[in-house]
Amino acid sequence: MRNEVVSIMSGYQGPVYTVTTKDGRILGKQLTEQELQVKLPNIYHFLKTSYANDEKGSAIWAGG
Repeated sequence: MRNEVVSIMSGYQGPVYTVTTKDGRILGKQLTEQELQVKLPNIYHFLKTSYANDEKGSAIWAGG
């Protein structure tokens, strides 16, 4: 994202998300998907509707 950095890690019960600003301020640490949706709904929506591109023309959908 432009102003935030989202790190997605494997947790015991699924992925956990840490969101920081580019200057290092923590907006959310080790949030579950549900916590991310409540605390940072704009970032949650962006992640659920995004995809990755492998530079070879293949798109990989990252949404749920």
